[in-house]
Amino acid sequence: MRRLLPLLLVLLAAIAMSYTALAQESAPVAYFRFAHSAPDLSEVYLLINGNRTEIQNAGYRSVSEWYSLRADTAFRFSIGEVGESADISVTKRLQPNSYTTLTLEAGSTGRPTLRAVDAVPRVRVAHLAQGVGAVDVFVNGERTEITNVTVGNISGWVALPLGVTRFGVGPAGGAESYTVSTNLRGDAWTTIAAVGTADGSRAQLRVLNEDYGVTDPNLVRVTVFHAVPNLGAVNAVVNGATFIQNLAFPGTQGNNDGLDSFGTAAGTIDLQVTSTVDPSTVLFDAPGTVLFGGRAYFIAAYGLPGNTQLLVTSSDVAAVRGG
Repeated sequence: MRRLLPLLLVLLAAIAMSYTALAQESAPVAYFRFAHSAPDLSEVYLLINGNRTEIQNAGYRSVSEWYSLRADTAFRFSIGEVGESADISVTKRLQPNSYTTLTLEAGSTGRPTLRAVDAVPRVRVAHLAQGVGAVDVFVNGERTEITNVTVGNISGWVALPLGVTRFGVGPAGGAESYTVSTNLRGDAWTTIAAVGTADGSRAQLRVLNEDYGVTDPNLVRVTVFHAVPNLGAVNAVVNGATFIQNLAFPGTQGNNDGLDSFGTAAGTIDLQVTSTVDPSTVLFDAPGTVLFGGRAYFIAAYGLPGNTQLLVTSSDVAAVRGG
C-alpha cells in the first residue's frame, strides 16, 4: 500500500490538472481588437493589466485581428508610444461572447483617448426573389416593423441581441413562410437575402455575413452577391482588373455561397460583371461609378437570365456604428 500511495497521489494530481485545464477551456470568452485612429501618435503598443501583448508597433489607421480573453473579468488596457511609457488607459469588464473594439482617437482636449466600444449584431433584409411578391419580415416568429418589402429593395440595419435567431419572411400581411436561423455574434453585419428559384415560384433565405471592417476614410469595402438562378458563374472587374472570379449562384458549386468582397481605394471606378466562362461577355457595365470613402457597398445581381438587374446600396459604417 505504501508503494501505491505515491502513484495514487500522482494520479490524483493529474486528474486535478486535467479538470482545471478543461474548466479553462470551457470558460466563457470575450473578444477584443485594437484600432489606431489618433493621427498625432505614430507607432504604439498595448498592455493588458500591465503585461505586454502581441499588439506592438501598431501604426496609424491599423486595425488588429480579434483576440480572446476570459469573460466576466475587468481588464485594464493601456496604450503607449513605442519607446515611451503606457499612459493612456481604459478599464473594461468584458461580457461573455462580446466583441469590443479598443479605439485610440484624438481627444477633445488634444490628448488622445482610448475608447472601448462593444459591437452589437446588425441585420438587414434584402428581397432578391424575382416573381415573389412583397414580403413581411419575422424575427423568432414575431412580425417586425419591416413590412411590405418588394423585390429589388433592402431594409436598413437593425441592432439585435446576441445568440441564435430565427428569421422568416411571408407574404405581406400573411403568415411566415420561409425561415432560416443563424448565430449572431457581436461583430456581425448580416444580410438575410430572399433569393428566387429557377422557376421563380418561391423564395429561399440565405445568410450573408459581410465584412464591415472599414476604418480608413480613404478606403471602401465592396461586397458582391450572385442571386440569379440559372445564370452561370461571374467575375467582378474593376478598372480592367478582375477582383472576384467564379462567383456562382448559392449552392451550385460546392461551398460557393455566391458572396465575395474586396477592398479598394475611394474614387471613381469602372465596374463590370462578366461571365466566368467567357470573360469577354459583359453582363453589366457601370462606368464612372463613384465610391465614397469610409463606406461599405453591397452589389447584388438578381432576377432571371435575360431579365437581370443590379441592386446597389452603401452604408456609412461609422454612422451605423454610432461613432
